[in-house]
Amino acid sequence: MQIEQNEETNLLTEIAVAYYQDGATQEEISKRFGLTRIKVGRLLKRARDIGIVEIKVKYHPVFSAKLEEKLKETFGLKRALIALDQADEDEQRALIAGVVSTYLSANLTDNMVISVGQGRNVSSVSEHIGIVNPKECTFVASIGGIHQGAGCLMLTISRGSLLKALGV
Repeated sequence: MQIEQNEETNLLTEIAVAYYQDGATQEEISKRFGLTRIKVGRLLKRARDIGIVEIKVKYHPVFSAKLEEKLKETFGLKRALIALDQADEDEQRALIAGVVSTYLSANLTDNMVISVGQGRNVSSVSEHIGIVNPKECTFVASIGGIHQGAGCLMLTISRGSLLKALGV
């Protein structure tokens, strides 16, 4: 039984490689392996089902709007910003920072109060701010702590970097 399972796995792998990597059509594969085209289609599906083949779909910006609407609806948000997934962590961080900085540049107005968190993603926003007209805004830390001696709020470096970059 083990031999039959290995033979099936080998066949599924060969067919999957021929189809997905080599670009052979199901018709060409059916002739090469002496199978019907319908059987080849079923074997390709089986290869996906048991994990020989994994298909990853990269989101196109058009689908981001649907995701944004779902997030807004689910969490009662006015706006959700979506950045496409990147394989490299630094590229992902830069892309997120660019999306956020573009949004801030376009939407900051005088007398706004902006809550700022901490972390590498938040910090990188200040590195990606373009040309911004200074605004009279108040930035407050979402995360911080109380200094025991002074009793004052210790704000994150991210807030300071962001304030400087935005000209506030």
